[in-house]
Amino acid sequence: MYNVESLGQVFTPVHIVSEMLSLRKNNGNVLEPSAGNGSFWSQISNCIGIEIDEKYCQKGMLNMDFFDYPIENQFDTIIGNPPYVKHNSIDVQTQKN
Repeated sequence: MYNVESLGQVFTPVHIVSEMLSLRKNNGNVLEPSAGNGSFWSQISNCIGIEIDEKYCQKGMLNMDFFDYPIENQFDTIIGNPPYVKHNSIDVQTQKN
């Protein structure tokens, strides 16, 4: 089951993913910083998917905290459904960043 309380996991339904992807205006490099079950990542060929929860991190995604990803890497599009958590639920080290 989703970890809504501490990680804010609420995965995007397929019909919403399709609608959002139809609004994309370029085909450059894409980042999905909270990839979850890969609903966006699996639909985009040139996408970097980052997922902090190893239960959902698929082969080819990066299993890490998005805030630890090298800032010098740049993307044309960032897409996804960000986690919804209370500030005090976020790891203290992440808050400092």
